[in-house]
Amino acid sequence: AQPVIDLQNQLREKVGKAKGEMITRTLPENVVGLIDERFGARIFDAIATPTKTERNEALDALRKEVAEALGEELG
Repeated sequence: AQPVIDLQNQLREKVGKAKGEMITRTLPENVVGLIDERFGARIFDAIATPTKTERNEALDALRKEVAEALGEELG
């Protein structure tokens, strides 16, 4: 895998494109706990879905459901 990454980096340098920054978000522990408690098993099942399209659809639906449920509760 490393030779492929090295090649990608060389190509990126040749075209003059800067490496993108990875943006991470953190949630308060109480929110993580609520999500795990209420949706943990379903998140695990969605992640275990074998096909990429179905997995992404399941995770997108869960993200929406979590946001709606916790948005109402946490304001």
